[in-house]
Amino acid sequence: MGRTERLAQKDSLLLGPELAEALEALSRPRDAAQVAIEAWVASPLQPDWTREVLARAEDAAPRDVRDMVRRAATRYPDRTDLARATAHLEWKLGDLRAALKTLAAAEHSEARPRLRFTFAQELMAANTTRDSTGAIETWLDLAGDTGYDASYRTASARRAWDVILARNAEREFAPRLQKALADLPLKGMSDELRLGLARGLREAGRTSEARALLTPESGRGDVPEFAAERALSDLRDGPPARALPGLRAAAERSPEQTFRYAEALFFAGETDSAHAWYEKVTADPRGPFTGAALERLYLLEENGSQDALPTFGRIAYEEWRGETKRAGALTDSLFRALPPGPLWAEAALTLSAQRAAAGDAAGALEPLLAVADSLPDGRLAPVARARAGDVYMQLKDDSRAAAQYEECLSRYPKSWNAPEVRRKLESLRRERRF
Repeated sequence: MGRTERLAQKDSLLLGPELAEALEALSRPRDAAQVAIEAWVASPLQPDWTREVLARAEDAAPRDVRDMVRRAATRYPDRTDLARATAHLEWKLGDLRAALKTLAAAEHSEARPRLRFTFAQELMAANTTRDSTGAIETWLDLAGDTGYDASYRTASARRAWDVILARNAEREFAPRLQKALADLPLKGMSDELRLGLARGLREAGRTSEARALLTPESGRGDVPEFAAERALSDLRDGPPARALPGLRAAAERSPEQTFRYAEALFFAGETDSAHAWYEKVTADPRGPFTGAALERLYLLEENGSQDALPTFGRIAYEEWRGETKRAGALTDSLFRALPPGPLWAEAALTLSAQRAAAGDAAGALEPLLAVADSLPDGRLAPVARARAGDVYMQLKDDSRAAAQYEECLSRYPKSWNAPEVRRKLESLRRERRF
């Protein structure tokens, strides 16, 4: 009756709520959704009941509802509300490409890419990793859309980059963002964005593209931060000695640049010079690189064969470049070549960390237990014992983890890591996991 009356009156709003409710009562959510969409098309304000009916239908038949809304959006291309709804349904079903295509088509009549930009902001509001990835992809799509003014594209690039930085995903996304903006003049990009992209490109091994982003512009002096980053690209390419002059020129501009120069010296095997620059970094006890510099100083000041230090520098260099397999091979060789002692213990802990990072928890135990058992009075023995407990935890062997923590606290009750070890042991005991 409701349908007959609606057809006779040619009124999609007439008896809409009643007909949709009846169809839902008959377990026909798709038909109810079609009634709701017809009412929505007739009234862009979209009455509350239509949203509620569609939400319930999405739960029962999301693809069918998506197809219905998509057909309505295609039939009425000037209705951006239908395009937005289609995009959200496409995204919900995992098809971001279709969502962006729908929004881009609806934007053709506008001077700015409002729909996609707003869509990305709405995804960010969901506060999930999946949605933030979708937001990045949407802003990347906008950044590469040559149909719009450069100001909109660079604004989208900046928003994408902010999220990329928060996700620590520069290496993954920098090449794609640089490609999206490749047709724009460099002067249209902020120095901050250019520098950030260059760092991401360098970390991804795309050093030539990184340097191209930082080329000095005619009529403008070189930016010191750009020169320092170009030197880091030289360092990434190697050999490390090649980058030393450029890094030295920037070494006293900031604690970070001081630390980068000290690292380059260490990578190049110039351990005495590196020691002096690491000490400069540690002059500020609260500095952001003080902890890392102190770790290097502990290594450089360890007793043992100083001939091994250049190899430690080479290992650190390969790790910095992301060449983890090469670094692991060097560390394994050093661990087996050195006699038991402080530098051997350093190699052991490095090897353990490398194996753990590669997913080999069982292999990470061997060097830790070797240090803990062979050098119980050494500086790194409490660290090795505690890390052995951590590895056993990863292996789901709680009783052995507890035994390692207990041994650590028994032997080294006043060590710097004792409070943290005690906390872990108490947590295990509370949960009665052994």
